Amino acid sequence: MKSAMSLMLIYFRVANGSDDRRYSFIPVWRLGLGGVGSKYGIDTVSVLDETMINAIDGKIIDVAREWKGK
Repeated sequence: MKSAMSLMLIYFRVANGSDDRRYSFIPVWRLGLGGVGSKYGIDTVSVLDETMINAIDGKIIDVAREWKGK
């Protein structure tokens, strides 16, 4: 069975450029294969395999930089 591309509007955590201890949640369009798994009964998605687009200004979000592997 092949996975279909999905587009979903979500809130994504982004880091504050001047203070690593602060962050914001912004609306983004998440485009990806929808590779959802389950861990502890909670659905999980590999964000590194997805494209995140800022829903406010349309810019691509650098997920690796914002997510920082956490």
